[in-house]
Amino acid sequence: MLRLRLVVLALSLLIVFAACSKKSPPEQARQDLTQRNIPYHEASFMEHVTSGDTVAVRLFLSAGMSPNVKDSEGRSALHFAAEKGRTEILKSLLSKGADPNAKSNNGITPLMWAAASGNTDAVRLLLDKGADVNVKNAKGNTALMAAAQGGHAEIVEILLDKGADVNMTTVKGSTALTLAASKSNTVIVDLLKKAGARNK
Repeated sequence: MLRLRLVVLALSLLIVFAACSKKSPPEQARQDLTQRNIPYHEASFMEHVTSGDTVAVRLFLSAGMSPNVKDSEGRSALHFAAEKGRTEILKSLLSKGADPNAKSNNGITPLMWAAASGNTDAVRLLLDKGADVNVKNAKGNTALMAAAQGGHAEIVEILLDKGADVNMTTVKGSTALTLAASKSNTVIVDLLKKAGARNK
């Protein structure tokens, strides 16, 4: 009988010890980062977003890293993921509350970067998560202008379908049409004219 009580007591102590020693998800995530020799700070987080290390980015977010941290130029993690077309990382950032309309110091949004870089899936994802299709940067450029100038016809179509204003102008008076025409991109010129683009 005494032996049975001792066994029960020992098992109870083991259970209590296991419960007390179990780490919280943020603590476990930080430990996992340490084991991978990854320092937990904002610059390191941005590096892993840019390089496309999906696992590390998820660990950073689980450990408590804000998805809206910015660098000295005001660019957020979402900007870098959008520029590189890191759709899985974009999804992780957005699911943790990343702002799809975050602006850099010169007013550039993640959508503009995705459009300029020709990352179609990133463009679709950002639009689905509430990215403003008609926001302008400090020079008056829009995502549509970036896509038109970059020669990304599919993205131009997507943006037009989502309500992009085809006749918005930059501070210098350029439009998506004039930018596409300057690159002699007849496919995009035709798309814009069909959408109502006017010659200035």
